[in-house]
Amino acid sequence: MTQLLNDFLSGSAAWGVLLTLAAFALGALINKLTGKAIFNPLLLGSIFVIVFLSVCKIPYADYKISAAPVNYLLLPATVALAIPLYEKIDLLKENAAAIIAGISVGTLVSLGSALALALAKSMNKDLRVTLFCNSAPVFYTTNGKAYCDYLPDDEKYITNLEPERYADFAKYSIACAKHFTEAGYRVTGLSPINEPEWSWRGYADGTAKQEGCYYSKTQCRDLYKVFLKQMAQENALKGCQLEGWESGHIGTDTCMAYLQTMFGKSGVNWLKNGVLRKGMPTLALHSYWASPEERQAFADAIATTYGSNYKLALTEYCQMTEDQNSGVYDLIQKNGMDSGLGMEYGLALAGIIHQDLTVLNVVEWDWWTACAFGGYTDGLVYLDKDSHQVETSKRLWVLGNFSKFTDEGSVRISISLPEELSDVQSVAFKNPNGTVTAVFINNTDKARSTTLALDGYTRHTTYVTDKDNDLAKTDSGTAADAFALPARSVTTLVLEK
Repeated sequence: MTQLLNDFLSGSAAWGVLLTLAAFALGALINKLTGKAIFNPLLLGSIFVIVFLSVCKIPYADYKISAAPVNYLLLPATVALAIPLYEKIDLLKENAAAIIAGISVGTLVSLGSALALALAKSMNKDLRVTLFCNSAPVFYTTNGKAYCDYLPDDEKYITNLEPERYADFAKYSIACAKHFTEAGYRVTGLSPINEPEWSWRGYADGTAKQEGCYYSKTQCRDLYKVFLKQMAQENALKGCQLEGWESGHIGTDTCMAYLQTMFGKSGVNWLKNGVLRKGMPTLALHSYWASPEERQAFADAIATTYGSNYKLALTEYCQMTEDQNSGVYDLIQKNGMDSGLGMEYGLALAGIIHQDLTVLNVVEWDWWTACAFGGYTDGLVYLDKDSHQVETSKRLWVLGNFSKFTDEGSVRISISLPEELSDVQSVAFKNPNGTVTAVFINNTDKARSTTLALDGYTRHTTYVTDKDNDLAKTDSGTAADAFALPARSVTTLVLEK
């Protein structure tokens, strides 16, 4: 019966208009009969339309297209509101304080968001902005939501964005990127897909925990091609690259299948994927769940697929409580879920960053997310909603050990440590200004010391994060002097000429 109704409606270009008018008329009738303000015709009409679409299983996108003529009347209807507003001028004056307060709060929130971004820009002249999407806007998705419909576990995943909407999604995303670019922000990346291998389905009651959209391997490839074509036509987006595919678990069979379908060179993929290999020189991925072996397998696969002409960006990571490769899984199981403020969590993060830098050779590393309200290991800074107190985690300072003294454009270089320091991890970079930054992870209970004398460098400075220090400057001297690596610490050494 539902299919017959869908077939009938698909043959009628104006059924959405008729449904909208009928729903509003019914709402107006109920409002007149009851005389209750709660039974607003517009509210009731919207409910009737939602119920009708849900019961008949009609995609919102189909209704939106069919009801489009109604949208054309919104502008004159808005202008016409001046008449009833004038007629109710006394009521408006009576409630002026509440009206002004509501408008003011909305305005301040909007201005505050813009100001926060502007402040971030002013504080860092090298600020780079990457725009990414969990989902296409709901006015493009199949179900009118930013997540997929509920499916039983044994059913095949279904995308929430039809191919005919790819161009609309691309134009919208590019328009957003142009907005920030023209406002002076340095937008370097546009990433329209996030972890496409997951189902991102809502719950049976129609709600969802997080936005997202499933895409098959070929759907990802086709969407990226549409984005590349649209971006090539936008001169205002010079310097902004298309990034993808934000794999949620690298090194798995599923991950490898996506990689080969979108970027592989074997068989039919050679011709189909050339435009993506050329147009997407930087692949974005997430470091969740991955073991050292999976990282190595992915690095080997990338080298085979791209050769030496590739870059990897680690664009998302936090210490998921169920991630057995996070370095703090056992600690979380023992202590229960909390914010993870201590040095154990900082050292574990340092180990993950070290793996990504040395095994995957990533050129960018991003944490998710900067600020949180506590109770989960996903923040660098925690805010108390009641007291407004701010508390920092050791993860914040450890991330600073890597990022504060390593400039954009730096190149990773090789350094060697004595045999007695084989259990100390290290990574080093040469910065564009000629300085060298080296990070040492001493995840043992024994304090160590060493030297790092490089030709041409005369002075060193060290910065330590441990249980007592937060990226604190602890030592300086000549380049030949020994420097300390405290127990259970992350130490950054900066060498200057």
